Amino acid sequence: MCSPDIVVHFAGVFLNNHKKDTIVNMLECNIIFSTIVVDAAVCAGCKRFINTSSYWQHYKKERYNPVNLYAAAKQSFEDILLYYTEARECSVITLTIFDTYGPWDYRRKILNLVMELEEGDELGMSDGLQKMYFCYLDDVVSAYGEAVKRCMDSPLGSCEKYAVRDEKPVTLRKVIETLLEVSGKKITINWGELPNREREISDPSDIGRVLPGWKPAYTLREGFEAMMKIRS
Repeated sequence: MCSPDIVVHFAGVFLNNHKKDTIVNMLECNIIFSTIVVDAAVCAGCKRFINTSSYWQHYKKERYNPVNLYAAAKQSFEDILLYYTEARECSVITLTIFDTYGPWDYRRKILNLVMELEEGDELGMSDGLQKMYFCYLDDVVSAYGEAVKRCMDSPLGSCEKYAVRDEKPVTLRKVIETLLEVSGKKITINWGELPNREREISDPSDIGRVLPGWKPAYTLREGFEAMMKIRS
């Protein structure tokens, strides 16, 4: 029988815009499956749990205001975890994740879309003035490591939530400019050609308290350089 000391849970199904035929799968994974995981851990005698949440749960920097249904599902599981904290005396730490990237991340997100372009290509974008926190994979891993240590030392029945981010966000324009400088790509970004996304968080500054004892080791440029080195 498996009897872990702690469970680190970051599995999930992300959908920016849900459709009627994707709702069940997203809710089953982010709520039902996640609940089964924590319940199985408790049944196996494990009462320490690291959870993963999204800054999209905090539209307009509010304590809870979901950007989309995905964010609402993540919050739903956080609420379920309160039961395991209060009734089953679990020690839970939830980490709020912002935008992440790394050499083995091939999701259809903006960094990879830019890297797929050829010399001389053009790409239509929003105004690029929205601010973002980007965190390199190694820094994300170290944050979970720090959270594990903290959770193992926390009293049972405790519930904490922290952000995995730098001190200050940067604009999307700065992110793309830095990526192009590091990669040496010569492409044209047509800023303002596309509208911003609906319910977009244009400034995530100060969302969440940063995880104590942790800070990112990589600057944005250093993270891109490390990513390019491995990919090459």
